[in-house]
Order: sequence, then C-alpha cells, then structure tokens
Amino acid sequence: MNKKIRNINARMRRFTLAIKLMVMKRKADRLARKTGKRFFIVNMGGQARILSKAQFKHMRQHGLFPLSFTAAELKKIALYDTKK
Repeated sequence: MNKKIRNINARMRRFTLAIKLMVMKRKADRLARKTGKRFFIVNMGGQARILSKAQFKHMRQHGLFPLSFTAAELKKIALYDTKK
C-alpha cells in the first residue's frame, strides 16, 4: 500500500511541474510578443525562471554566469526559449 501512495505522489508532483512549466511558457510567449525580446526558461538553483536575453547579459556581467557563456549556449540548456 505504501508503494502505491509514493507512486501517486510522484505522479502528482510531475503533473504539477508540467502545469507550472506550461504556465511559464505562456507567460514567456506573452512577454516576447509584448516586448519583442527573446525569453528563456532556465532551471536555476532547482527552480525554473524566466529570463530575458537582457537579464542574462546583466547576470553574466555581474558574475552569475561565466563571461565566456553565450546566449547560444543558454539556448542549448534552456527548458524553453521564445522565437523572438
């Protein structure tokens, strides 16, 4: 019985994460349409965050990303990116 409960909990957790990611995708797309900028959904510190390309550049300048890290590399590791 305990194994069934753990399985249900794991499924519910995956479902809620999928819903959160879907909502974040819609928000990123809406922001991209409104501003005309490119947005990325990136996993930072165990949580997904929406970053614009300008925010990424700012974070890179202040040492949160290495200076050699480019937006093209960010696109490779991003969970989702808008098409500008």
